[in-house]
Amino acid sequence: MTESDEPPTGRQLSAQALHQRQLKMRERSVVAAPLVIAIDLHTPENIGSVLRHADAAGCRRLILVDCNLGSRIKKITRIARNSDSHLQIDEMSRDELLLAGNCLPPLVAVEITSRSTDLYQTPLPVNCALLVGGERHGIDDALLKYCQAAVHIPMQGINSSMNVSHALTLALFEWRRQHCG
Repeated sequence: MTESDEPPTGRQLSAQALHQRQLKMRERSVVAAPLVIAIDLHTPENIGSVLRHADAAGCRRLILVDCNLGSRIKKITRIARNSDSHLQIDEMSRDELLLAGNCLPPLVAVEITSRSTDLYQTPLPVNCALLVGGERHGIDDALLKYCQAAVHIPMQGINSSMNVSHALTLALFEWRRQHCG
């Protein structure tokens, strides 16, 4: 098949070609995506997806708070598809997170609150940490008070919430759109 036979959309890349492309993109990326802080995640599927999506957005570091990886690490790594090997992952307790607060960038909660603003209409700081909460209860008020802002995803359907890993992905790529074009 000649180049002129190629469809206008191009051809699907092989896994090896795609991997090489991603490595080059990561090397060229000057601005690392925000620090991600995930609190009280319990399912390996969500933890693995958060790792995979954070890597896809260009994050360099992720903090897992009270996630208790334990024996689930093998399943989490499989779900993350080796993305965890490209991230600095720190595990800590809620108390350790609060003690580290002064060393962290400004916190932006990805949470529906009484004062949250539309993610797509809110300028996100270049240097920030995106904070996401657990599957059942989100981010509690005790942690929200440490956040500089809270953003929510405008939902158009009947359902009022979104899976934590998907919400994080939207916030990360909105941050990337705002700061990296």
